[in-house]
Amino acid sequence: MTFLQPWAWIGLVAVAGPIVAHLLARRSARRLPFPTVRFLPAAIQTPVSRDRLTDITLLVVRCLVLVTAAAALALPVWLTADQRRTLGESVARAIVVDNGVANAADPQAARLSAESTVARVAHADEPARLLGEASTWLAQQPMRREIVLVSDFPAQALSKADLDRIPAGIGIKLVPVSTSGRSHAAMEVRDGPVLLTGAADRANALAAREAAVAQGAVSTGRKDRPIALVFPGHEGRDTLLKSAHDIDQPWMFTVVRAVTQDHIVMAAAREIGKPAADIVAPLAAPINGESHLLLVMSVQPASLVSAAVMRTAARAVAPEPAADVIATHSAEQLKAWERPAASIAPDGSRAPEESRGRWLWLAALVLMVIERVMARRPRTAAHTEVSDVARVA
Repeated sequence: MTFLQPWAWIGLVAVAGPIVAHLLARRSARRLPFPTVRFLPAAIQTPVSRDRLTDITLLVVRCLVLVTAAAALALPVWLTADQRRTLGESVARAIVVDNGVANAADPQAARLSAESTVARVAHADEPARLLGEASTWLAQQPMRREIVLVSDFPAQALSKADLDRIPAGIGIKLVPVSTSGRSHAAMEVRDGPVLLTGAADRANALAAREAAVAQGAVSTGRKDRPIALVFPGHEGRDTLLKSAHDIDQPWMFTVVRAVTQDHIVMAAAREIGKPAADIVAPLAAPINGESHLLLVMSVQPASLVSAAVMRTAARAVAPEPAADVIATHSAEQLKAWERPAASIAPDGSRAPEESRGRWLWLAALVLMVIERVMARRPRTAAHTEVSDVARVA
C-alpha cells in the first residue's frame, strides 16, 4: 500500500484529545435514597483526583474516528505485485532536441522514444524554453516521468537554475552529442546591401561598392538583416518611402549607429559640409515581401560618402565566423544535474489507480454514529461508600 499524501499522518496528534478529555471529565454519582440513613449528617465532599481512564470502549471508538480520518487524508493506494512491476517499467519521456545539433541528436531521440512507453519529441533552438511545456505534459502521465535533453549543451544555453524549475517528481536525463555537427542558422549569408538607384547611376553605384570592398567591406551579409540603400535617382523612391515606417528592430539601430559614428563617413560628410545624420535617413519598409532597413541617401552614389556608407553598413551586417571551439558543460557536470524519475509523483498529481480514501471516510462516518450511540447510553456506577453505610444501618 502506498500513501499519496503521507504528510496527513500528522493528524494522529489529535488522538491525544479524547484521552485528555476522558482524564479531565467530571462525572457525578447517582443519588440513591435510603430511609435508614436519612437522619445521618451529610458528609463533607472533598475533591477526588482521577488518574484512571473510564469507559475505555468509548475512548477507543473516538480514537479510531481520528485515526481513520487521518488515513483517509493520506490517500492510500493499494497496488498488486503486477501493478508495481508495471509501474516501475512504464516511463513517459518528453524529449527536447537542440536544433543546432539535430543531425546528430535525432537518432538518439528516436532510440529514446522507442524505449519509452509514451513519448513526445520536440525541437527548439533554445531547448531550455521548452522545459515548462514538457513538465506540464508529463504531469498528465500516470507512470514514471522523465525529461530528456539531447544537445551539445553550450555553456550559455543551459544552467542549473533552468533544471531546478522542473518539478521534483520528474526525472532529468541529459544526453550529450558531438558539437561538430552544430549548424548556425543565424549565419546564413546573402548578397550585401541592395543598391536602389536610377538606370543612369547604376554603374556609379557598383563602382562605389567595389571601392567599399577595397576598404574592408564584405560582399555578403546576414540573411536575417537585409539592407537597402535608396539613392535620389531611383524610380520607385517615392512609392517606397510612402510604405516606409520608423525602424523597429534592435539590429537596425545597431547598423544606423555604426554608420553615423564611423570616422570615414563623418570625414566624408564634412567634405560636403553636412553632418552624417542629414545624409543618411534610416527607415524600414518591405521589399519583395521582406522587411528591409532603408538607408535613404541624399547624395549621389558616385560620392565618397556613399562608398563610406556602403562599407560601414556591409561590415555591420557581415556574417560572424563560426567559432572553432564551443564552450560546453562537462560530462561530469551534466551527470551531477541528472536525477532519476520517481514511480509516483510526491505531489500526488496523478495516481496509478484511484485512491481508496472514500471507503475510509465511510468507515469514519460509521464510527462517529457508533460513538454518538455509546455516549448517550445510561451509565451505572458502583458506590462503595453508600453500600457500606447501608450495611451499618
